[in-house]
Amino acid sequence: MWKKKFESSRIAWEAAMKAAKTYASELEGKAETSPEERARLDQLIADVKAAKAEYDRLRPLAEMEEQQEALDVAQGRKTRDNVAPGILTPNSRNQASRPLKVSNIFKATFAAGSSHNQAIFREYANEEYSMSERLKSLGYSSETMGGWLFPLGDELLIEPVYESEEKRAAFAALRQEVKERLRIAYDPGEIGWMIKRNPELASDLGLEHKDLAVGDDTLGGYLIPVAQAGRVIDLLRNRSVMMRAGAAEFALPPSGNLTLPRLGSDPAFAYTDPDTQTDMATSNLGTGVVRLQAKSLRGAVTIPNDLIRYSSPSVELLVRSALASKAAVAEDFAFLEGPGSSIAPKGLLNYPLSAAETPAINKVTLHVAGPGSEANGDTFIPEDVAKIIGLYYSGNDDDPPTGWIMRPMMWSAIQNRRADAVTAGDAKGPFVFWTDRGSNRSEIPQSLGGFPVYPSMQVNKTRAEGGSSTLTYILFGNFRRMQIGRSGVIELAVSEHVKFLQDKTIIRAILRSDMGLEHEESFVLTDTVLES
Repeated sequence: MWKKKFESSRIAWEAAMKAAKTYASELEGKAETSPEERARLDQLIADVKAAKAEYDRLRPLAEMEEQQEALDVAQGRKTRDNVAPGILTPNSRNQASRPLKVSNIFKATFAAGSSHNQAIFREYANEEYSMSERLKSLGYSSETMGGWLFPLGDELLIEPVYESEEKRAAFAALRQEVKERLRIAYDPGEIGWMIKRNPELASDLGLEHKDLAVGDDTLGGYLIPVAQAGRVIDLLRNRSVMMRAGAAEFALPPSGNLTLPRLGSDPAFAYTDPDTQTDMATSNLGTGVVRLQAKSLRGAVTIPNDLIRYSSPSVELLVRSALASKAAVAEDFAFLEGPGSSIAPKGLLNYPLSAAETPAINKVTLHVAGPGSEANGDTFIPEDVAKIIGLYYSGNDDDPPTGWIMRPMMWSAIQNRRADAVTAGDAKGPFVFWTDRGSNRSEIPQSLGGFPVYPSMQVNKTRAEGGSSTLTYILFGNFRRMQIGRSGVIELAVSEHVKFLQDKTIIRAILRSDMGLEHEESFVLTDTVLES
């Protein structure tokens, strides 16, 4: 309202000034002016002053109204079309949906059946369909016909280069809209109730179930992971052990290829005699690159149809959490142990290893645990902790390490290992590893040697040595040197036919990512370790 009045006052002020200037110019051409003409000029000048006063009065009101509208948009009270999200006009279902919802995509797919009817898509998920088409127009592609593209986060969308100003402006508007429209507010109590009705969904979401009443806060129920934002990428980061350990994340362009420069070797310096007759030795600055090429990570999640029929922000969060949980498990395994090929990332364990206890350029440092060579697996002992930390710093990384990754039971064995007390093998003496035991009414820190421990079941227990094939490994290092490239969109497709008789829907999701190491010497691998 105030903005429209302010614009009208601006037009009136400009018209009054134009009229006064025109009349004044006419009077300047006359030798004499009559009293009536001078009075007319005075009136026009008074009109200009009045119009200017009205303009000045409305200006702060219009600015305040604009700021309030921006706040409403940021907090989700209005859509970009300035339509109240709670009002649906005929033939415009979900056109005013805010925020963007994965669950709307499923509804539209159900309604369309096996067809790709754009009219039905727009009726049930107009905003989501428009977003998918806009992403495709900017270069992001889907692998299958009928696949929907859903943005992961604005920070993962790369601005196109060498493009027209119009296309870059369209991208900037899209990125801002994605930033505003991916966050959701949810009710933890409603989530607990839905989990109670669908307990099999708990394993997909990675929720911990206490042996009490399911979904009842007064009796314990489910421990819902806390997320400050309901975006898929934030949920994925919270569940990925690599991301929690500090791995760096880069946005891949729509083409899926990204090259990051790195140093391969340092220049050599030496003191010389100023009176020498020979040339100093020269050295080259070794450089290299980390090439990241998007590889498709595919997964399927089963969702009860009730969650889709009666959608709410809490349902949306559950759907996003299920997608993120499955993806995080698969990514962690690939980045740890992936074979490395044109279709799969190369995991940290498959990078070249140095000789034992000897850091080498462009190789992951190998450490052998225990007091000496053991035939059927090595025992991790307290002396190994300081030795591994020393090997890390011998790799010439300027930054401190970020932590350890190991199996949960390996970490449990380290915490619980005790020396003998009275008789050999009684294990009743003091704890042998220097770990923080916590204090009264405080959580026991997961820390070893002063650095965080990140337990993960993706660390396998199938390493072999001698006659044992149930050994594991421990990783230590600066995981900021792990570069993860990620496309800014997730591709979604839905099938209700596979589990039709169970009234469930299968969601197929495709993420595109890759991983590379910037500095292999920043990691120390302790392999073939006994878990107990």
